[in-house]
Amino acid sequence: MFDKLKCLFSFKWFYIVLFIILSIYTFWDEIQIGSETIKFMRSVQKDERVHEVYSFKDSKVNIINIDKEYFEDSESIYDGDVKYMYFRPIPNEKLYSLDINKNKKFYNSLISIDEFKRVLEELYKNNYMIINISDLYDQVYKEGNFRVKRKILNIPKGRKPFVLFVDDFGYSSSKLIIDEGDMKVKMMKLRNGNEEITEEDNVITIVNKFVRENEDFSFNNAKGVLSIVDSEFIFGYNTGRNITRRLFIDSVRIKKLSNDIYEAKRIADNLKDDGWTFACNTYGNIDFKDITLNLVKNDMDNWFRYVSNIIGYTNLFVYPAGDVIDKNDERFKYLNESGFNIFCSSIKRSNNKDCFKMEQYVDISRDLICYDTINLHREGDYDILKNIMVNPRKGKKIHRDGIYE
Repeated sequence: MFDKLKCLFSFKWFYIVLFIILSIYTFWDEIQIGSETIKFMRSVQKDERVHEVYSFKDSKVNIINIDKEYFEDSESIYDGDVKYMYFRPIPNEKLYSLDINKNKKFYNSLISIDEFKRVLEELYKNNYMIINISDLYDQVYKEGNFRVKRKILNIPKGRKPFVLFVDDFGYSSSKLIIDEGDMKVKMMKLRNGNEEITEEDNVITIVNKFVRENEDFSFNNAKGVLSIVDSEFIFGYNTGRNITRRLFIDSVRIKKLSNDIYEAKRIADNLKDDGWTFACNTYGNIDFKDITLNLVKNDMDNWFRYVSNIIGYTNLFVYPAGDVIDKNDERFKYLNESGFNIFCSSIKRSNNKDCFKMEQYVDISRDLICYDTINLHREGDYDILKNIMVNPRKGKKIHRDGIYE
């Protein structure tokens, strides 16, 4: 009798341990974005306040009473066009060291840090104001699915709203850090073998500094959208993929991996608290023209596993290289079902300006701010930037001593 009870007891604990192991494994490999958010929203649906709108900002749920009048006297409803500008800024010395003859189109799609600073100054002088994309769109949970709804934009009179995007955002030779003195994000890079902390050579710190000095350039401290690609060096930190490919991982690598993941998450949280938003730019900057559904799934699996766990939830998807997918394409349906419902490209089309009904997804058309696009822009919307984009790259070379000619 005792042996039978002992056997039963052993089987009981065996299944308990097995259940715990399987649960941990399932949780660890979870790649369905927004699952916890969906569970939370379903519980909120049971609330009696069914006429309230639920919107997302930095992965936190803000409950907005649509009957509340909260407009200030100095603000007015804006019903004009909203500009979506995206940049590919790189350090001056890196830009001028490139060979313009090898790939002129790519070369002229970039913008130097000095040019980027001058663009911000010119936009500010001409009454432009950065807004957050969450100022334009709410996410609404209805009948088991998320929908997107255009909001009424209320900004100070006379200002021109725009959303700032930074594409192909990633680091390999430098990294972002949090300065423990003022808790601000700054960039650390190697110069002549020495570590240097600066706020001048990085688009994030440049925008942060500019907004601090010109607070009315930003609406509610909005900064911009960072399109994250390739998590192997997210913010300059190795978050795991190329390490986990190896069969054997020693304790030193595990410790470094843990520290890098921790620091990358600190950076992401700090940026979100400071007005920045993240978008998915795919994991490997893939080309949608010739890629199959299975390859898209594999790429996005890497995104969810190695990027989403760092930056958190996002419903923004930025097509690499301005590509776009037909809405009946299985690849688009997969992305939409994965939680993305605001799709950004450089294809000219409607920006859903007047669409105030709930939609399954919206398309946003963005303008690349660089030499080629500014000088070829037919509508003349960016004539104010032409004095900046005068093709300074032509004939410029960089010497080892850092002197340009």
